[in-house]
Amino acid sequence: MPIDRPLAERLTKLIGVLDAAHAREHSLEVHLPFLQMVLGEFDLVPIVAGEASPQAAAAVLDAVWGGPETLIVVSTDLSHYLDYRSCQETDRRTARRSSASTRAPSSRRAPAAGFRCAGCSPPQCAAV
Repeated sequence: MPIDRPLAERLTKLIGVLDAAHAREHSLEVHLPFLQMVLGEFDLVPIVAGEASPQAAAAVLDAVWGGPETLIVVSTDLSHYLDYRSCQETDRRTARRSSASTRAPSSRRAPAAGFRCAGCSPPQCAAV
């Protein structure tokens, strides 16, 4: 998979790199086959984030946004630690709020505000 090296280098200067954050991350192995089938060839910049302020998340999204040809995929483990019924309710509420708040990153709106995933914190992981 080709990595967009110039963008990755710009992001490294903006947010740094912590190799350990990528060591156990597995969301790309779920997303990549689907993206490859739908999009064909594309360059990728994988980003993994932990706790991040809405302003920091907005700065990263603004940095990667190249226009309408840019696809930003945000992923999180939704309900790892809840019972099945609570998972369903939390996932439904999060999906509803997520689909109702899609805007370009330059809007500066914090897309994760008020979302709950995995029963704890807002979604914080993005792969571009």
